[in-house]
Amino acid sequence: MEHSATFLWVLSSIVKRKSRDCRRGKIHYEKLGLIIALIIVVLGSAACSKQQVDLSAPQEIENQHSQEPEEGQKEDPMEEKSESSVDEIKEEESTSTDASTGKQGKPHTTMKQDVIQLEGSDEEFTFILYEDKALGFKTYVVEDFLIDQASSGEGDVFVVKANFGGKVNEDARLSIFSPQEMNVSSIGEMTQLSKEINEINGFTIKERSADAKKILPISEAEYHIEKRKKDGVTILGTVSVFSKNNRYYMLTMQYPEEYAEGFVPRVLKLVEDTVWNK
Repeated sequence: MEHSATFLWVLSSIVKRKSRDCRRGKIHYEKLGLIIALIIVVLGSAACSKQQVDLSAPQEIENQHSQEPEEGQKEDPMEEKSESSVDEIKEEESTSTDASTGKQGKPHTTMKQDVIQLEGSDEEFTFILYEDKALGFKTYVVEDFLIDQASSGEGDVFVVKANFGGKVNEDARLSIFSPQEMNVSSIGEMTQLSKEINEINGFTIKERSADAKKILPISEAEYHIEKRKKDGVTILGTVSVFSKNNRYYMLTMQYPEEYAEGFVPRVLKLVEDTVWNK
């Protein structure tokens, strides 16, 4: 209900605001549709997602120790990764659960152990290999993240949210969104669209200096976002705009200020482990 109420309120305010802009000639109707669709998939992903995976839920994990691959079965699905990463992969699989039907899908997720440096100390975590066929990538997701995925005629979105200690924080999230190819045709257009979306969501855009080091190496354009909620919590973030295989992407990392030391290293590890389809 919380997601539905938030979505309806945001959608109503966007339609009113952008409709006024349309009448004033500030924005095309096609762009209005894309902006609304992006709000739907980003803010409403948990309510309308095709797949939601709780990586920490033990009942959703089926360990398959020391099984030999069947004849004709593909070997490691992350074979594009470096040998050091592949060597750490455990021969285990997990079964995802479709949130809309409650039915379990076929085992497809490989697990590995790896290290993230948190507050100056190396900590070992279990990671789950996740493939997003719609967006065209595979990555390892740390077990204390919750995954949402949604698609529409306007585009596709992948979202992970902090699920530390079994408590989901909706403000600590990473989202990767890509519109359909016909909707955006340049990095400049994608950057402008991403800024409009974040401003609608109450964020202040903070531009980076031209010589500043990128937070995310994949960025072709990058800027920071910030907002202060009514309860006094400050939400910080970084937005990365980039292209892969003739598609344009918007990656948004946002988190409460006090989550920075625990959340950001997990996200950077996820981005580092991402392999894009060719």
